Amino acid sequence: MDKKFTSLLALIVILGVIVLGLFMKINQLQKFLDRTNYIGRYEFYKANDINMVILDTATGRMWMKYISHTGGNREWTEETKLLHLIEMERQ
Repeated sequence: MDKKFTSLLALIVILGVIVLGLFMKINQLQKFLDRTNYIGRYEFYKANDINMVILDTATGRMWMKYISHTGGNREWTEETKLLHLIEMERQ
């Protein structure tokens, strides 16, 4: 009776370790897939001597950064009117 109980307990522990390992591997895979969702999301739209524009393809928002050799604002700013101006430029 003790031998059966020990064997069953060992089998349960081994299966528990296997299931725990699978859950950990699935969690790692999910984190990897979440990181790769950003690949291809941002598209470089255009640049000139004054600024550069990036399009967020997931939301449709456009971001602009001024290129200044003398300093100034170097932060990315969301440009709401820029999309309308680009559409007018294409016509």
